[in-house]
Amino acid sequence: MRTYIDANIIYNFLFTTSLTPRARGILTSEDELVISPISINEAVYVSFRKLAKEKRGISNIYDVKRFVKTTDGLKLIETAFSMVLGLIGDAGIDILPDEDRAEIIKEVVAMYGLLPSDATILATCIKHGIPRIATFDSDFEGINAIEVIR
Repeated sequence: MRTYIDANIIYNFLFTTSLTPRARGILTSEDELVISPISINEAVYVSFRKLAKEKRGISNIYDVKRFVKTTDGLKLIETAFSMVLGLIGDAGIDILPDEDRAEIIKEVVAMYGLLPSDATILATCIKHGIPRIATFDSDFEGINAIEVIR
């Protein structure tokens, strides 16, 4: 069965947390795993934030924005990209295009009470006929258009 991989699954696989074993189980399942650019971008962002905090002690968003413009910051965000894209490749996750029609995303926001990023993910799943999403967030709970896998 096709399953969309949310950014937090990637994050919890790459960085050791209490959810790492579950993320590992999801990413090594027999499901056909898919992701789209919006979740890749989110995974790179949260990975970069984690690396910036671990390696440089930077946690304030404004300091992170300044840091990414430096040589060291650019190297670190490249590391985050490499980690995320490497995992996607190693896990055999297919990359699908996002739903990009604003009117569709707006309808999904109104219908399900989601923020635009989550609405884009759900609209992408609907567009591509993906019945399940693997996520540790509660944002998709109770939405009959998609089954949540944890």
